Amino acid sequence: MDDAASSVLDNDTTDGFDYSGDVKATNGNPGDVGEVVMGSDGGLLIMYSDGSVDFSANGEFDHLNDGETAQTEFTYEIDGGDTATLLVTVWGEGEDLPG
Repeated sequence: MDDAASSVLDNDTTDGFDYSGDVKATNGNPGDVGEVVMGSDGGLLIMYSDGSVDFSANGEFDHLNDGETAQTEFTYEIDGGDTATLLVTVWGEGEDLPG
C-alpha cells in the first residue's frame, strides 16, 4: 500500500490550537486503527494512531480514463471524540496502448 502517504493530523486543530493527540478509531471502529479498512467508494487505507496513512487504489479505479477522477472517503476519531473525514481523490492516468 504505497500509492500515497501523509498524516491526517497535520492540519487538525481543536479549540484553535494544533491537535497533538492520536487517532482513536477509523470508520467508527477503534479496532481498525492500524488495520486495513475499505473506503466508501473503493480503495484501501491503513490509518495509524499518529495520523499517518497508507492508501492503495487496489485496482478499483482502473476504469478511470486520463484526467477523470473519483473520490472515496474514510472517517476517523481523535482523542476527545471529535471526528473528521479524509476524502481521497484518485486521478485516472492514460496508458500507452499497443499498436
